[in-house]
Amino acid sequence: MLAGFTALSTAWAPLSGPAEDSAERAGLYLGAMVAAFLAFRPRGALRAAEPAIAAGVLVVVGYGLAGRVLPDVVVLERTISAGGRLDQPLTYWNAQGALAAIGLVLCARIAGDRARPVALRAAAAAAAAPLGLGLYLTFSRGSLTALAVGLAILLALTPTWAQLRAAAIALEGGVALAIVASLLPSVEDAGDSASEGAIMLVALLAVAGLAAAAQAWSARAEDDDATRTGPLPSPARALAWAAAALLVVAPFVVAAADRGDRTQSAPAFGSSAERLATGGSDRIEYWEAAVKAFAEDPAVGGGAGSFAAAW
Repeated sequence: MLAGFTALSTAWAPLSGPAEDSAERAGLYLGAMVAAFLAFRPRGALRAAEPAIAAGVLVVVGYGLAGRVLPDVVVLERTISAGGRLDQPLTYWNAQGALAAIGLVLCARIAGDRARPVALRAAAAAAAAPLGLGLYLTFSRGSLTALAVGLAILLALTPTWAQLRAAAIALEGGVALAIVASLLPSVEDAGDSASEGAIMLVALLAVAGLAAAAQAWSARAEDDDATRTGPLPSPARALAWAAAALLVVAPFVVAAADRGDRTQSAPAFGSSAERLATGGSDRIEYWEAAVKAFAEDPAVGGGAGSFAAAW
């Protein structure tokens, strides 16, 4: 329906080029969705979706990290707008961070799934470490919030001790590597120091190995102690849902509160951890323009790709 309506709206959209681009994207997404449905329709195939998607995310994020840990071997393009933030290969740091967050939540889920083989659960915990590092190097506040929301919902849907421990192990690996990266300017700011890249690579392999070992130990301990597999206390599910809801609303509240003083709330540019401590953003202006455009014609809208004209 979305693809069809998008294509139809090219008839009244103010800009034909962006409208046609939007229609083409919608058609591509529709084709991908149908292909995925057909691929995972057989019995048991859907079970493979989580590790398959997580592995794909790891490849993409890992390729971007390769430019930081092996700068002499993997040379990636540097865009001025990124300011040193990890944006390759997707070319946009927020997109790269969002993808890493998706992969990290998937890895946490796989690691906490007692129906999975221990080896796969350990591998998922190990994969969460580079995904956490990749997420940090994007300095994407929205992606970090998305990760928190995803983990909160994960624990709300599967409130077990096994899942909680797996999520903690997945997070700890990423946090540990983020701390190491913050001490290596060349890694944090897309420099060319091969020595710092080598240090980061060693740390990455070590932390990933420790995460895998910790998850393997946790999985085996579950079989020895029944209390390790039971559900969390009953209020935990409600608490997780509440946390997810608050995290979803928080960025909008912070952006609105900081709107009055743009100079004080503007986040630091580029690969700076100072960005993570600020909530300022110009996006509230975009949201207001979108609401006004919707109010003008809530039935059919301005047409695909019309925001540029409305703005």
